[in-house]
Amino acid sequence: MELLSLDEFKQLYRKTAKNFLKFISELYKKDQMYAQSFVKWLATYINYHITKEIFNPAFLPSYKQGQIIFVDLGHRVGYEFGMPHYAIVLDADNRKKSQTLTIVPLTSKKAKHETRTFPWEHELTVSVRDLLIAKFMDKIDIYANPGLREERERLIELVHSAPDKETFEKNYNKILISCIHKIVMDHKEVILLIQHMKQGSIVDISQITTISKQRIITPKKKLDPLYDIRINDNDLSIIKHKLNQHLSIS
Repeated sequence: MELLSLDEFKQLYRKTAKNFLKFISELYKKDQMYAQSFVKWLATYINYHITKEIFNPAFLPSYKQGQIIFVDLGHRVGYEFGMPHYAIVLDADNRKKSQTLTIVPLTSKKAKHETRTFPWEHELTVSVRDLLIAKFMDKIDIYANPGLREERERLIELVHSAPDKETFEKNYNKILISCIHKIVMDHKEVILLIQHMKQGSIVDISQITTISKQRIITPKKKLDPLYDIRINDNDLSIIKHKLNQHLSIS
């Protein structure tokens, strides 16, 4: 790109600033929510550039092929996917120090998908919501969860005391309620995430893109609810097949 002179740059800067203010003013009159989200995204985008020199992807967890992540795609043009979206990691071997990640975004299942899906779409056999629920349900295992040691000991004591059926059921239910309460309190973020999710996840092969890891909202650490959530091998094979068809050159 040819470098502009200082005067040319100032002129371009003033024109762009003027056009931006006019654009936002007109947009705000039509759609306040969209105008606000656009300005918020611009602030985020500027912050990405301010912090890019100190951003170190090595501090993030490793992202494996088929893993679900939540990313901010920002405001894009036309029918390009934008704003926060769940996505599937496609890199077969992404290094922790790599600044970028190739993904294919997901969208919620809509009424139109009940009758048909396009060749570049695929509905996950297990949605992101159900994958999260399955991860949460694993935590309810009273015999394996280390945080439920006290309840486990109470249950063993209850069994050994051999009470009558009515007493056993009453005390067993109390122990079970105590377990659920502990699990809910320890995993409020997961439950909140599940509550805001819709049933059904659609992969849009045509929206495959490579992003900076700065765009990753979550998971950024192993304790994040979305950490280590991965689609099954069958879904991954179908996505790979559809990608091959979509990108093949005849």
